[in-house]
Amino acid sequence: MQAEPPAPSPRGIINVSITTNGAELDNDGYALLIDGVNIGTVAPTSASTVNNLVARAHTVGMTGLACNCTVQGMNPQVIQVTGNTTTPATFSVSCPDRDLDPEVVALQVGGDGFAITAAEGHVLVARTEHPASPAGDVLAVSALTFDASAPFRIVRFTDADTALLDELHVAMLNDSDAVVAVTRQPTTGTQTQVRLFRFNDVFGSTVGIIVYRDITTLALGYLSRAAQANGTSLPVVVYDDETQPGTHLSMVGVVDHNGVANTVSTLADQPAHVGISVGSADTGYLAGVTTTQSIELHPLDVNGVAAEDFQVIAEAAEENPIHEATSVAWCGDRYAVTWWRTAPGPSSPLRAELRAMTVDRNGEPLQAPVTLGQPVDLSGGAELHGAGIGCLETAGFAIAHADEDTRLHLLLTDANLALQSERSIATSAELAPGMSPTVMANDTTVLVAWMEAPGDTRIARSCQ
Repeated sequence: MQAEPPAPSPRGIINVSITTNGAELDNDGYALLIDGVNIGTVAPTSASTVNNLVARAHTVGMTGLACNCTVQGMNPQVIQVTGNTTTPATFSVSCPDRDLDPEVVALQVGGDGFAITAAEGHVLVARTEHPASPAGDVLAVSALTFDASAPFRIVRFTDADTALLDELHVAMLNDSDAVVAVTRQPTTGTQTQVRLFRFNDVFGSTVGIIVYRDITTLALGYLSRAAQANGTSLPVVVYDDETQPGTHLSMVGVVDHNGVANTVSTLADQPAHVGISVGSADTGYLAGVTTTQSIELHPLDVNGVAAEDFQVIAEAAEENPIHEATSVAWCGDRYAVTWWRTAPGPSSPLRAELRAMTVDRNGEPLQAPVTLGQPVDLSGGAELHGAGIGCLETAGFAIAHADEDTRLHLLLTDANLALQSERSIATSAELAPGMSPTVMANDTTVLVAWMEAPGDTRIARSCQ
């Protein structure tokens, strides 16, 4: 007797209603996403029917919003579809004047450690989660559209019997694959090691995870500092090595196409912080290093090997750099580099100012350093934060910086770092201690992401 074929899965319908209001509407409409997949364009004020959906939870959201338009509430929403039933999903969009202050939204992604990057209209957030049980922490990677307030997909990897420290870094290999570097520590010991994870097709419907071999051995004194990648070069990870008494080295490790990890370069002895940025496919990377005496730029080739010669762009005798992170970003045909220095003038009150310059692929300066924004008064004990740099469509730069006594600022410059505008993003009370902002730009939209408190990430969206 022939077996009966399985009964078809029950199907349902979602009715999507959208209302848009404001001074400057987005007249070309929005892209409607079901489970992160674009199913077509919808008008700013419209009603649409999505048929034949399997009975289960689906994400329904929108992307392609103009930079001044924001969905009020969650985007996407989680809608539970039941068989032979029509379920509503309602969105309200606000499109105020583009010249108003940036829109600040809550990024609804839980966890403590925080790293974020962007690719082709998407945002990728890597977080660490520390559940009470079972044993082992979780690396969570969340995929969002550029104009969303919540992820359309979250992928989790549980590292059994391991504590993941809240120091992690994420980078895109290409438009769809990403790497995440994490410092991990067995729950039964104090040793640490740096591990690299690869997430394939991270914005697609089926995400693949590859756990690369550990970049470092298991010993007390390892901590990841930066990760970067591109489509041709090997992905690189910069990490601290304090395994030998009295030493503090910044090392560069790579993972080859077979997942084999190797340490290939030593950047600096006794550095303060390291920032690293990806260049074009034929040149590799540029690492910015803050030491107690200077700011150094170290070129790395496509295999992560550091050049013998490096550039010193700020020395104590002339530039007086402050022991804070150097930020480096590749934009089109040049790098932008930022650092903090002691402001010239009277020694009291102690003030700091943000400096910037552009350099070529090898770190050679293309211009003299410039000062961005207003000096920061440090006499009250304010703590400086690192700066974030994003690339504008206009060939300029978006630079965010903060300190604990004033607020988070967004500066828009031209290609030569001439200041075009400055905006306030957040107050000092809205900044977590020690956080550094991340800046991403897409078309006419600039995003600034930062951590307000552990587990509470914010994004400010504004127009170029």
